[in-house]
Amino acid sequence: MKLNARPFGSARDVPPYFAGRRHELNVLNERLQYISSTGDPRGGLVLIDGVQGVGKTQLLRKFASAANSDHRRAVLNVPTSALADELALFASIVEALGGNDRVARQLADAAGGLTSAKIGSVGVSTQRPQRLNLSINDMLIRSKRSGGLWRDRTLIIAVDEIQAIAAEDRRTLKVLHDGLHGCPILLIGAGLQHATTRLAADLPAPDGSVDTSGISRFAERLTLGTLAPSDALQAIVLGLEAMGHQVREEQAAALAKASMGFPQHIHGYLRGAVQAAEAHGGLSADAALRAALAFGDQQRIRYYQERLRSMERSSRMLALAKHMVDSGKRVVFWDEAADAIAATDAHAVLADAVSKGVLTTDEYNRVSFGIPSFHDHMAAEVAALAAERRER
Repeated sequence: MKLNARPFGSARDVPPYFAGRRHELNVLNERLQYISSTGDPRGGLVLIDGVQGVGKTQLLRKFASAANSDHRRAVLNVPTSALADELALFASIVEALGGNDRVARQLADAAGGLTSAKIGSVGVSTQRPQRLNLSINDMLIRSKRSGGLWRDRTLIIAVDEIQAIAAEDRRTLKVLHDGLHGCPILLIGAGLQHATTRLAADLPAPDGSVDTSGISRFAERLTLGTLAPSDALQAIVLGLEAMGHQVREEQAAALAKASMGFPQHIHGYLRGAVQAAEAHGGLSADAALRAALAFGDQQRIRYYQERLRSMERSSRMLALAKHMVDSGKRVVFWDEAADAIAATDAHAVLADAVSKGVLTTDEYNRVSFGIPSFHDHMAAEVAALAAERRER
């Protein structure tokens, strides 16, 4: 690695260069501007969804980083598992907004005392049983009325992996989504493609009841797909430059084309290019490009295999892939896919495949292997299996 070049992280780390997603960033910034200007959060949740590796978390980080550079805005990252503890969440909100000790004590007292959380440097506990513990909505309303905490401030609450939400978490999320508290909060959730189903579904609660407070309408829904070819090329060229390597345009174009614009694949080809440059003293030699492409190809196939291994019955996907190959289709309706799998648990298998990012669905309940290269990989697996059977 060259001097002052940034280290190369994993596919889930910050990319060496963030490319594309201009439309999505514009939508998020317009939503932020609206809430900052009006103070009205009632439009609800902005949902970012898509398959694993498409760049949801990176988009969220990019937007939050830019927003956080403005002192009038604050960012709070909240895991879904932390939503159910309303007092702790309220404490985190006050801390994110920079509430001082006096404000912290005042708001904690209004909330009924914090027994399991801290606000800044203040831990508040009370033994007075008469004191009322307020809901997160009441706490937010009181914080809005109390004065300076929200003055000229907007809070971005980002919830990643939102498809993992449980009933008790969603109740709190619904309060933030409804926005009746009136605090200028931009709520953003990022999750897999079945997040919409999970957010809208009736969910079993720990007390044996069923929570029906689903969320089925969003302020905005941003479903991420592959990057445009020009953006993929920029990610390769400027990503390598950030890591201290130069690449000729035709070599970068070959790497970008091989990645098919899918961020997870771009990461693999970038890693391959870095390793090839270090092994060959640069990327100018044809051998270096071949090595980079070979490594990226391996990482791309590994991604497909990891998605399939995450399923309980991944072998059923071969039957679906064979049906697609034989029929010449890349997209089939759900019931047709279930018939192709031809098993009593076909619908459960399809749901599992969607949740693990093997299959994607659209608004007409059609399924596909999502990115074209995944379909091609499955078609090659079907052909290899057929050839193996002929040789027996």
